[in-house]
Amino acid sequence: MSKKIVLGVLISMMLVACQGNAQPEGEEVSSQLIPLTAVIKTEGVMESGAEMQLVVSVMQGSKTIADADDVVFEVRRAGQDERRMLPAEHMAKGDYSSRYTFEEAGKYYVVVHVTANGLHVMPEKVIEIASK
Repeated sequence: MSKKIVLGVLISMMLVACQGNAQPEGEEVSSQLIPLTAVIKTEGVMESGAEMQLVVSVMQGSKTIADADDVVFEVRRAGQDERRMLPAEHMAKGDYSSRYTFEEAGKYYVVVHVTANGLHVMPEKVIEIASK
């Protein structure tokens, strides 16, 4: 008889414990993190002395991110250590932009630092600037 009581108490405790972990009806719980993506685009004439617009499109899965925590372009000429950090402004939907004038012809590296929804990405694009 005491074995039945102990078994009944154990089963009752297990049922109560399992109820606390129940998933709310109609809600999906994902164990996978949706990656943040950022694609750099350039607009304007790609020659020395001309102002260019640097644009990045930020998405997470299929959703555009219009409220990123931080978006900064980093511009560095190949072979040099000096970097220019350019804060970007939100334009529309998931696009952010900054303007920059490449004073000299040559190869440049543009890295955009994007922080949104607890994630950080740093895509890079190589840009060739022609002389006038």
